[in-house]
Amino acid sequence: MTNSSTEPLSDEQLSVHLLFAPTGQLSGDGQLRELMNEQRSHVQSDDGGIWYLSPEQTSNQLGSHNKEALAIKEPSKALWLQLRFGGQLDTLLLSSHWLHSHALSLPPQAPLAKIGLV
Repeated sequence: MTNSSTEPLSDEQLSVHLLFAPTGQLSGDGQLRELMNEQRSHVQSDDGGIWYLSPEQTSNQLGSHNKEALAIKEPSKALWLQLRFGGQLDTLLLSSHWLHSHALSLPPQAPLAKIGLV
């Protein structure tokens, strides 16, 4: 049975793989947002095992300035996402409550393409 609420069933420490990259490298073209939506739909959960950390969150909570990050539950997905988007992988223990309270938001939408006269 999956947990479809935004709150985890318990507050446990999760060992997650953090994929750090310069701001915009992960989220700049909108593909990460689409991938996360598909993953959440596929596993029928609010997080899909992938959480997005904005540059503000990585700076305030993790001390990494000018970087965005993904917290990823499964090692194979972490490696695949690193191959797909680039960046540096690290491992960290994070509270499931913190992830669900602060990292459920999707990355920003991609900017609209500039179409028209130059």
